Amino acid sequence: MSNAKSVSNVLYELLEGVVEGLTEKLRATAGISFDPMQPASNAPTLPKTIQDDPRYQQAMIAYWQLQAEISQQLSTNNTEAVNLLKAQDTEARRQLSQLRRDLIWESQLQKIAIKLQEMPAIWPADRWFAKLSRAQTEQILQQARQQHRLLILLAPPFLSEECPASFHKHLQIILSNQVNSFLGQHYPHSCKLRPVHFGGDYFLDPIAHENLQKLSKLLDAVPTGILYSDINDDEVIFHLGFWGVLSGDIAQFTMPAWNWSDALQALRSVGYSKRDAHCAIAQIIVTVHKLLGAFLADWYYLNIDPNYEPQLFEICSEFDREEQNWAQPYIATLKQMQQAQLPVYKNQMAQLADEAFEKLKADNNWHAVKTVTDSKIDLVNQLAITADGQHLVCASRDNSIRILRSQNGDLFRSLIGHSLPVMSVAITPDGETVVSGSQDSSIKIWELKSGNLLRTLKGHEKLVCALAITPDGQTIVSGSRDKNLKIWQLHTGKSIRSIKGHSRQMNSVAISPDGQTFVSGSYDKTIKVWELNKGEGENEPIYSLEGHTASVNSLAIEPSGQMIVSGSSDKTIKVWDLSTGKLIRSFEEHSGEVNSVIISPDGQTIVSGSSDKTIKIWELNTGKLIGSITAHADKIMTLAMSPSGETLVSSSGDKTLKIWRRSQA
Repeated sequence: MSNAKSVSNVLYELLEGVVEGLTEKLRATAGISFDPMQPASNAPTLPKTIQDDPRYQQAMIAYWQLQAEISQQLSTNNTEAVNLLKAQDTEARRQLSQLRRDLIWESQLQKIAIKLQEMPAIWPADRWFAKLSRAQTEQILQQARQQHRLLILLAPPFLSEECPASFHKHLQIILSNQVNSFLGQHYPHSCKLRPVHFGGDYFLDPIAHENLQKLSKLLDAVPTGILYSDINDDEVIFHLGFWGVLSGDIAQFTMPAWNWSDALQALRSVGYSKRDAHCAIAQIIVTVHKLLGAFLADWYYLNIDPNYEPQLFEICSEFDREEQNWAQPYIATLKQMQQAQLPVYKNQMAQLADEAFEKLKADNNWHAVKTVTDSKIDLVNQLAITADGQHLVCASRDNSIRILRSQNGDLFRSLIGHSLPVMSVAITPDGETVVSGSQDSSIKIWELKSGNLLRTLKGHEKLVCALAITPDGQTIVSGSRDKNLKIWQLHTGKSIRSIKGHSRQMNSVAISPDGQTFVSGSYDKTIKVWELNKGEGENEPIYSLEGHTASVNSLAIEPSGQMIVSGSSDKTIKVWDLSTGKLIRSFEEHSGEVNSVIISPDGQTIVSGSSDKTIKIWELNTGKLIGSITAHADKIMTLAMSPSGETLVSSSGDKTLKIWRRSQA
């Protein structure tokens, strides 16, 4: 064996010998893990803020139901169905991974804001901070506001005076440039799976262990790894510091000293010139930093996502030295971690999904607190509830708009002015203004508290079946039996745009939460997706969604703006992807026409009302039926839910309104 190989073997043994200790140090700071070594009483180990987040609970329920479907299809030997479900499984795991990162990132945002406020006081409190760039620190925090990513900082090596002149002149430049290039190639900050923000010039001087604690006062809102080293005339000692964002602990790990002077002599003895031997030693130091950086990045992302595939598996050849793969112990550790975590993760998923589903069912048990049978309340075509949940606005067949107190159903005010039945109502987000559409072809705008008629909008030729108001309260979208959609300025009544949208009557319109997109549903069986801020004459929809076999009666867009829910006379409810127009799933439990669909404010559930006289409650992300209410004597015509999600109101062909509240657990 040559002396050069001996150098490689010594480094291999050094690197192999520390990986277990390094992993233990990192694990202690994780704050989130799927650790198979944790006792069962401690599982699950996800932070409670993530466990209890409705979005995470929804995603877990959906994922776990998908696993059940896959298991069921495997027993049928239906290869095509299994392959389709497996493709959905891959996408579901990807979405879960992204959601987990997003939730961790959201947990950072408040901390980051606090750190930015505290910086003016922190900075002058310790003279050491003068060695750092305040502008760069602010930039790191601001960038962390935009995306969850791991920050890796590289400090200049501490070099004793006895170190070779070439180290003093070139090592820091080589180290920073090459580690930056390496991480930028394999862990780019723009990557969604493993983004790393690298700072090779953040520290102006070498750092010591005690500086980690000081720096964490500034950057503990950002997951951070710090690489630093001490080099004297004989040895080099590699250090790694780390903290996550879900734990206040700091890991500080120091490798045993490596005698680079002995390695230098070994290289000289096999013919290396002094200069080449120094260059080889410098390159070894750079490579160890690359390996530690890569392992830290892979460990971090695998720790928060058991489905993550470490990049080190793909780039191990970069660490080959003299037939010795220095990365092998680190790859083996990541593989072992990956294999051990997945079963634990799946068990935790099952446990949390079951708990979330039971909670969801409990949260969606409703009981009627009031049945309104007042003779002044005629057949109600549409309902809306004010933002404060205090008032219920009813579009009535007797040509009026009735405003009730939602707490007890008592009449608060009647708005009289239409000459034919009122078909549609909407309320501005501030709860101050009511907009109504009637069979008399007009739209009227009212002041809710006073009952004053503010203005009348004319432009439709037939009854106005559907209304919606943008989230900023500035714009009305209306749909009519004349097959046209119209967009109006609410405060002036000016008609902005008219769209020849469908081949038959419009039944429903809904506007996305960002106010950029709206959707329309029609007797022509289609749903059309439109860009709101287009000019007059722009009549082409973004998408036309086809799948229903009868009239589309009701539409809703879920709070994140990602999905459309539609209810149809074909007895089905369908969920569509708003951004692509693709059908996601269909619910078919109703035995009659679906007349109304609404989505709970937390985005977890769909509530539907049908001509089969039932109200049904569904888990949005799975389509699972979690509740069914039979209480009216005739068809359900329309539904509304308060912004708090605690009050549900139903209108029926039996000429009653029912006000529902959640049952207390």
